[in-house]
Amino acid sequence: MKQEPERQHPGSAGEQLVYLYCITRAKGLRDTELEGLDDRQSISIVEEGDAAAVVGPVPRADFDGETAAINMKDLAWLAPRALRHEALLNTLMRSRPVLPARFGTVFFSRHALEEFLGENREQIARLLDEFEDKQEWSVKAFTDASKAVDWSLAADPAMSREHERLPASPGARYFQEKRLRDAAKGRSREGSRAAAEQVQKELKELAPDVRALKLQPKELTGKKEDMVLNCACLLPGNAADNFCRSVEEMADRYASQGLIIEASGPWPPHSFCPCIGDGDQAQ
Repeated sequence: MKQEPERQHPGSAGEQLVYLYCITRAKGLRDTELEGLDDRQSISIVEEGDAAAVVGPVPRADFDGETAAINMKDLAWLAPRALRHEALLNTLMRSRPVLPARFGTVFFSRHALEEFLGENREQIARLLDEFEDKQEWSVKAFTDASKAVDWSLAADPAMSREHERLPASPGARYFQEKRLRDAAKGRSREGSRAAAEQVQKELKELAPDVRALKLQPKELTGKKEDMVLNCACLLPGNAADNFCRSVEEMADRYASQGLIIEASGPWPPHSFCPCIGDGDQAQ
């Protein structure tokens, strides 16, 4: 979408900004009950032709300047608001296409938002048509390191034979088995990457559009296992049940290799929509 660079931030720190949640179809939108970032925030609609922006007022200090920079690093402040942002999007996507805005997207005036909607009117209309009855599903894969090593030992004939001939004596067996498993670790990592690549190929047969996303560290996933695959899949709503069944079957097939495959959704098409939160929108 067309974006203009931010130049001036008029007004005082006590002003209200226009917080943008998403753009969707205007028809029937005013009859939908929606909740904002907190219990005090009201939701309003700014229409442009057949499209409408879902917005709410927020204190300028929360989303602009030094305080905003602090807020975005404060999980206690950020998490509940980000969850409510997503909850609003999820409510709307049950009945209409949604072009999601990144959390924290603000305009310095209603006029600036109206200009943005007008300048991007044709692209917004095209995207709303494109995402009609479409859902984003996330598929992630993680490696159970111990199971992956077991698989590598069993899959390699030479290692498998050596493992079978390990001495019965606990002391001697411990050190030889440790050496053998250490040697299998490198192969298990290669095997996990190869399996993840194969999973991605299989996903492309299930969904019309699949995009590989950046792998996330354990600090973000909250898991002890390493992430080896992070994909977003866009598919029609009526294909979701078959997609989920297929991913479950895939997870069963790859479990013995130490691959843990998880699907979640449906979500708004964050990974496929030109993100309104990229660049400076506020004018």
